[in-house]
Amino acid sequence: MLKEWKHPECYLGKTWEGWLIAPCAHNRDSDLATESNWQAQCDTLLPLNIDAMIEEEEVETVQIVRNGHWACGWIEWIAIHSSNFEAVTAAEELAERLEEYPLLDEDDYSRREFEYACDLWAEIGVEERLDYIRRARAEVSMFSARSSKLPCDGDLVVYLTQDA
Repeated sequence: MLKEWKHPECYLGKTWEGWLIAPCAHNRDSDLATESNWQAQCDTLLPLNIDAMIEEEEVETVQIVRNGHWACGWIEWIAIHSSNFEAVTAAEELAERLEEYPLLDEDDYSRREFEYACDLWAEIGVEERLDYIRRARAEVSMFSARSSKLPCDGDLVVYLTQDA
């Protein structure tokens, strides 16, 4: 079940009474899984947007809302008007899927994880690469630390992305 928007304490922005909150949000500091889920949610819900007359104004019934936040800079979430039954149903299905498994799109998450590992590997120096190879107990040659291309080793990718 989706949560209905409630007016937060110390909030000065636009109000969203009658709107529901989609299950995923993200912010400046989001990890790879959160970003992957956010994108999967956007890909699912944004195409379901319809324009509707709400309080004598034509509005989009699926909207990305961006709010400033003192701790993380900003937060984005998706507001769904309760009149958009198709979007509400799709968002509820996403929420149910997340209760059973933490990723909405495992392929997207794996791609992001690999890209993150490749970027990190390219940015660090040879000594750090050697250290990562040792700590990950990767089954690659120590000479691969000389290359900015990430060696093919699953344990190394997992080790490089453990905090992403």
